[in-house]
Amino acid sequence: MRALFDTEKIKTTLSKAKELKREADRLIARAQEDTLANRRLVQQRIGDKGLVKKLFTEIAPRFKEKIGGYCRIIRCGFRPGDNAEMAIIELIVKREVKEKKK
Repeated sequence: MRALFDTEKIKTTLSKAKELKREADRLIARAQEDTLANRRLVQQRIGDKGLVKKLFTEIAPRFKEKIGGYCRIIRCGFRPGDNAEMAIIELIVKREVKEKKK
């Protein structure tokens, strides 16, 4: 979950992606209301103060209009070694790329 919030897109097995989507959606929904209790609950699950701050200040405000479904799972084939089904999980709303004015 830390890698998903840090890079906003990761590649993993399909079963792990489905479980991660469920947990990440719950944390993003909790982070939309910035209270001390919610910060402590998210901190308990993530364990990294920097990522908690990023979740509450950067990621959660992007989803203010959405009620649910903050992550997307895209199937991307099978792993060569053990033939496990792979998937890419990403946050739906991307961060805005700021272009410098010339």
